[in-house]
Amino acid sequence: MNALSQIGPRPDMTQVNPVADGEWGCVPAPRTHGAPLGALAAVATPVVLAAGDELFEQDDPVTYCYQVVSGCVRTVRLMEDGRRQIGGFLMPGDVLGFDAGGRHDHAAQAVTATVLRRYPLHAVMAMAERDAGFALWLWRTAADQLHRAREHAVLLGRMTATERVARFLCDLRTRAGQGDKSDDKAGIALPMQRADIADYLGLTVETVSRTLTHLRRARAIEVEPGRILVKSARALADLAADFGDDAAKGVAGLAHVRIGDSVAASRHA
Repeated sequence: MNALSQIGPRPDMTQVNPVADGEWGCVPAPRTHGAPLGALAAVATPVVLAAGDELFEQDDPVTYCYQVVSGCVRTVRLMEDGRRQIGGFLMPGDVLGFDAGGRHDHAAQAVTATVLRRYPLHAVMAMAERDAGFALWLWRTAADQLHRAREHAVLLGRMTATERVARFLCDLRTRAGQGDKSDDKAGIALPMQRADIADYLGLTVETVSRTLTHLRRARAIEVEPGRILVKSARALADLAADFGDDAAKGVAGLAHVRIGDSVAASRHA
């Protein structure tokens, strides 16, 4: 059987009702009102996914784009023999679905219970044609995603396991907007399990566990039940290799990083 057919059942997107009169009912309201996509609220459709549900399949035609409202989405590329590469993790505020060539080159799956807003692609393109500010935002979004893809390629091709995991933790803290905080007792929630982290970083689950243990022994982090305490921002940044000054800024101070319930086991890896 073709590995692409084993992804699992897809949610029935025809059962999702479009937004009416600006009301979202039980669906959480958009996190940032006034964001560029807010101009298309009249054509937005809420999409609610359970953990593991698929938003779209690899090679599906591109007809919609999406913005994550809550939860987490992973993009996945499957090979014919069943091997999996995770292309990225989409967090609240992130957008996805702008794939070139008319077809999605990755599948998109919910990591946890997730809510998104869905926009017809033709409506987004029409808005870009008549609104220069919206077009500029769209360009910046695409440029940011391209930058992340290039950085991911460098990570996969040239970095050691220690550098990959350290850089991953630095990047997550920066994306959470906590780079300028000296203390963050609330922590950074990480919904993905170690298997997801491994498939994103091009490592095995065992290597992820051993690397977390190495970071703990280097006194960069401390592994606690269900979370990681960043004890030395400078040490973590140094272990992230050429992440440079952005890493130091991104992990400045103390931070708790939550990585599901399974990562605590890495203390004994």
